Amino acid sequence: MAGYFENTVTALVSELAAMQSDSQDPFSPPYGDVSGFVFEQLKRMPWFLGSAITVATCVFGASGLWRDGRFFSKKQPPQRMRQVEIWKRSKFKVCRDLMKFYAALVALALYSRSTANLA
Repeated sequence: MAGYFENTVTALVSELAAMQSDSQDPFSPPYGDVSGFVFEQLKRMPWFLGSAITVATCVFGASGLWRDGRFFSKKQPPQRMRQVEIWKRSKFKVCRDLMKFYAALVALALYSRSTANLA
């Protein structure tokens, strides 16, 4: 499950970062450093919060399986964007909150980038 979780988070981070990107240098790919920042923050969380985020993220990763027949990390960017938008506008607060959580971490990591760190 660890590989599945890591793949889901990496794909979600890349998608959220691309949605915030407007081709400016600090926001352009690759997003490995952003993923690393997100994983670091997840490791720093208390176990009960980290466990809840892990479970919710795994549910998110599999939630589009019935619609597209693929896990989130295996989808093409337009399908990923659609799934993220569905969760952002979900009637379930936990879905919206999960997307806000990851979007906030991604934004923090992107805005903390400097041109020296990208070289």
